[in-house]
Amino acid sequence: MTTNLAKNLAMINSGNSKKTQELVDEFRKANVTLIALTETKQKGKGELTLGEEVILYSGVEENLRAQAGVGCIIKKQFRNKNVLDWSGISDRIMSLTLEINKDRKYSLIILYGPNENDPKHEKDSFWENVQSVCDEAKYPVIILGDLNGRVGNITEGTEDSLGRFGEVTKNTNGERLIEFAINNSFIISNSFFEHKDEHKYTREVKSRNEKSIIDYVLIEKKHRKLIKDVKVNRNAELGSDHYLVIVKLGIQEEPRMIRTSKKAKKSTKVYKLAEVEVRREYQRQINTMIIDLENRDSDYDLEQMWGCYKGILHKAAESVCGTVTTGGRKKKTHWWNKKTQEAVKKKKDAWKKYHQVGTTEAHEEYKTYRIIAKITIKKEKAKEWEEFGEKMEENRKSNQKLFYANLKRLRQEENKSMSQIINKEGQILNNPTEILHRWKEYFTELLEGTENNQEASNYDGTTVSEPIAEITENDIHIDEVTSAIK
Repeated sequence: MTTNLAKNLAMINSGNSKKTQELVDEFRKANVTLIALTETKQKGKGELTLGEEVILYSGVEENLRAQAGVGCIIKKQFRNKNVLDWSGISDRIMSLTLEINKDRKYSLIILYGPNENDPKHEKDSFWENVQSVCDEAKYPVIILGDLNGRVGNITEGTEDSLGRFGEVTKNTNGERLIEFAINNSFIISNSFFEHKDEHKYTREVKSRNEKSIIDYVLIEKKHRKLIKDVKVNRNAELGSDHYLVIVKLGIQEEPRMIRTSKKAKKSTKVYKLAEVEVRREYQRQINTMIIDLENRDSDYDLEQMWGCYKGILHKAAESVCGTVTTGGRKKKTHWWNKKTQEAVKKKKDAWKKYHQVGTTEAHEEYKTYRIIAKITIKKEKAKEWEEFGEKMEENRKSNQKLFYANLKRLRQEENKSMSQIINKEGQILNNPTEILHRWKEYFTELLEGTENNQEASNYDGTTVSEPIAEITENDIHIDEVTSAIK
C-alpha cells in the first residue's frame, strides 16, 4: 500500500544554500511533508540526506557563479515511496512525479521566476520552458514557486483563473502569470482564499515598508478541490524576506498502518581486544570468573555449564571493551551540537527582535549573530570531518570491519546522488538503461582515444612501442559498466 503523501505542502524562498540544518528544523516544526525551495543558490543537481529528511536540488553548473536554484525538502519515507521520479530541468525549473495513493498521481513543478526588471528574452525563455514541462507532464499539474509576479485583484475577464482576494498591485510579470494560467486552464489558488494581510502577503521588507504576494500555488481547474487553503505562516525564521506558505491539501487518508520502529541494539567493541593491555585484562577477568564458578558447589549439566561459560565471556568483554548502541530510528548529526544550536538560537532571537522593533541597530545586531552562526557551523562541520578522518584511520589499523562498513556506507551515499547524467547533445538522461549506455559509450571513446598513443611506459620508467589492441563493440559490456560505477 502506498503511503498517504500529506495533508500539507509548503514553499519558501530560502535565499541561501547553506541553511540545510535550519531548513530541516523549520520543516519539522511546520509539520508538512514537502517544502518547495527557491533561490537556493545550490550548484549542480542531486540529493542530500539529512537524518530523516532528503533535499532534492537543481542549480547552475558547478563552474558558474551561484544564483537562482530550486529544490525541495521531503521526508525520507515519502521520498522512497511516493516520489516516482524527479528531474532538475534548470536552475529555475524542477519537476517531480508524486504518487499520493495508487489511484492518484500528480506532477509537481517547482519554479523560480525571473525578476520584474530582467531582460524580456530571459522571461520569454523561462515561460517557454515552463510550458514545455507542463505539456510533457503525464499527470495533473501542481505548481509551487516564487514567480516574482504580482497579479492584483481585478478579476474582470479572468474570473476563471484569478480570485478577488489578492493584493491591489499588478506588474508585467503578474500579467504573464495570469496569461499562462488562462491558456493552460489553471487557477491561481492564493487569490481564492480570504485571509488577513499577515496571512496573505508572502514577502515583506520592513526596512523599505514593502510587502507583496509573489509566491504562488497553481493547479488545473478540474482539480481545484485538491487545494483546501493557501496561507502564510510567519513563524519560520531563515533570514529570508519571504514567509513560509502552507498549502493545505484535501486528500482522503488511507487506513493507517501500524509501523514497528527499528529497535536499537547494544554491541560490544570486540575490536579493542587487538590491544595488548585490553586483551590481558580480558583474560584476567575470565580466569577470575571461571575460578569463582568452579569453587561453587553446584551440580550443572552440560547445557547449564556452557551457558555459564558463555555468560562469562560476554560479561568480561562488555566490562573490558565497553559497548556501543547501534540502530534505532534517528541518525545523529554531530556538528549540530550545543554550540551550533546556541549560535543559531541567538541569530533567530535577533531576527525576531528586528522584526518587532525594525530599527537599524536591531538589524545590525541580527547581521552580527548571523555571521557568528555561519562561522560556528563552518568550524563545527570541519571539526566533525577531521574527527571522522582520524577515526577512520584508527579503524583502518585496529578495526578493519568497522572501517570497511563506513567506507561502504559512504560509497552508497555517493552513488545515490547520481540519478542523472548529460549526453553528448547536452540532454539530461534519467533512465537507468540510457545512463548505462552513455557510460559504455564514454569508456569506449576514452579507450579508443589511446590508439594515437603508441608509446607506453614500463614500471621502470623506460618506454616501449607496442601496437594497441583494437577496441571492438564486444569488449565492454553493460554488466562491466554497472559494476564499475557501483
